[in-house]
Amino acid sequence: MSTVLTLAAPAAFAPAARVLAARYADATGVKVNVLLGPASGGAANSVVSRLSSHPAPDVALLPVPLLDTQIAAGMLVTAGRVDVGQSLVALCVMAGAPRPAVAAPEALRATLLGARSIGISALASGVFFRETLLARLGLSDTVGPRCQIITDGPVGQAVAQGRVEMGVQQWSELLQQDGIEILDPLPDGFQGPTMIAAAASPTGAARAPVAAFLRFLVGPEAAGCLYATGLSPVPADRLR
Repeated sequence: MSTVLTLAAPAAFAPAARVLAARYADATGVKVNVLLGPASGGAANSVVSRLSSHPAPDVALLPVPLLDTQIAAGMLVTAGRVDVGQSLVALCVMAGAPRPAVAAPEALRATLLGARSIGISALASGVFFRETLLARLGLSDTVGPRCQIITDGPVGQAVAQGRVEMGVQQWSELLQQDGIEILDPLPDGFQGPTMIAAAASPTGAARAPVAAFLRFLVGPEAAGCLYATGLSPVPADRLR
């Protein structure tokens, strides 16, 4: 019987998880079943809920703070834990709309000042935008009130539907949305990356193929998959 592994990952990183699983299966013959859902919360398909189920997934892919919390709770183990890649924050507009400049600090500031409405997430990217980026640009009081927290779907979807003029979300999530255009990367010093890491569950850690899969996630083949799905691999000199 062929070996099968299970990988639980947030739906926001579905393209990366699926491509990594397919590439690993092609290279090794080991099939990786990808289980998608919210990162956390009480839903049965959330990554955190899956880690409490039986059987638990072999490997979980999560933002670093949440993954380390699961390690502290005994749901994941430290051995083999790897930082996989960074998810950058990006701005988007509706497809066909003018593409405002954002690649230089003054251009970014002018663009945000000119936006009538900006959709943001209630999660990491939205918190970074409201609490860090706007403050850094001195725009908390002027642009902050124009932000709308989108809770009924992806931010990019709200932009595509014309509900907000501009959107802020993880680049990897925006890549999954039709009807929008992602703007140029934010300037250096104005980015708020989310580090994504992987670790094995206690049952998964006992399986030799799991250790090999975790090593694959930080190898050169995985790097190409990450770039193609909007994530940035961790430089080799920064790997733990």
